[in-house]
Amino acid sequence: MYSWTLNHVLPTIPIPLSEDDPDVMLNLQEVLNTVFDRAAYQISVDYERGMEPGLDEARQAWGDVMGSLAK
Repeated sequence: MYSWTLNHVLPTIPIPLSEDDPDVMLNLQEVLNTVFDRAAYQISVDYERGMEPGLDEARQAWGDVMGSLAK
């Protein structure tokens, strides 16, 4: 089991195969980015609209930075 917070890059984790095969490394951030891009959420979701309930000041600042990086 793995845990992390969403304000950090997702990790690359080992995926075990059969006993004779080495683990395959899976980059979770790359998977998330690919799914997000292919799903075209930027077309159907208004990311400029505020959230209900809103974020606290620190999380809003983080979201603003992350949003500017995505543009």
